[in-house]
Amino acid sequence: MKTPHHHRMPWAILLVAVLTLGLCAAAVAPPTSTAPAVPTLGQNVVQTAAAVEARKSSLTTQQRRNLKFAQSITKKYGVTIVHANNRCTTSSRVLGCYTPSRKNPLSISTLGLNQSRTKIRHIALHEVAHREIHRKCGILIPRIVKNRIERVTDAYSVLLGAPNVKGLYYTSKDMTVAKKIRAKICR
Repeated sequence: MKTPHHHRMPWAILLVAVLTLGLCAAAVAPPTSTAPAVPTLGQNVVQTAAAVEARKSSLTTQQRRNLKFAQSITKKYGVTIVHANNRCTTSSRVLGCYTPSRKNPLSISTLGLNQSRTKIRHIALHEVAHREIHRKCGILIPRIVKNRIERVTDAYSVLLGAPNVKGLYYTSKDMTVAKKIRAKICR
């Protein structure tokens, strides 16, 4: 059975998925014409060391370099970003993901690793921003952000030093909210 594309899900179902599985970065790739198969819960949750190694070896030399670059950025915040596709969603358009229940809660997809260094820096800091918002407020989506978690996270990532890349649609109000969260004002 095919599932609808990630961006076509009704907002209530998407919110439940986000709260259950984690938060994903905004995508830059156009949607594909067919939806990917839905992995089972076991496929999403259980990952063996062999699977991680197989995934690493499947990366090109440039993708491995880009992963090391992303890791050098997130290391400054005391966390490691790892390569993992389909960690939060089955969408092939997701660039990165924050999954707080994981040992390494930040991930970057193969699509994310194929971006420019500027965009990879943004993806890495966007995921760090999700972690910082969660850490400062004690909740994935604080009340203060309302329904603009990705936009506020983009603004927060700019506060962390992320480049203001094309495709960020945060407003001055989102930046104000990000600054409040940085000061631990979450309501």
